Amino acid sequence: MLVKLLTFKIELRLMPIVKITRNYQVTIPKQIREKLGLKEGDRVEIYWEEDKIIIKKVEEDIEELRDFLPKDFDEILKKVRGNTVDRLKRIGVL
Repeated sequence: MLVKLLTFKIELRLMPIVKITRNYQVTIPKQIREKLGLKEGDRVEIYWEEDKIIIKKVEEDIEELRDFLPKDFDEILKKVRGNTVDRLKRIGVL
């Protein structure tokens, strides 16, 4: 009789339980933040499916975020920053 041995890789994922605060906030557990590479200030998308809440990391393209700005925004920004430096020099801060 031929016996085949099968090896199965079992990945055990313990589901951390988190508490909802008075302001309806939750803390994402460290192992999940590390696995997804989440850092303070990152943006996430949140939605639900049936009885689950899904939190998904958003990969933002900086150019998409600039769509609402005027086309000459870089020039405007240079002028504003330049004026600020001049003003700070005049009052002796720089």
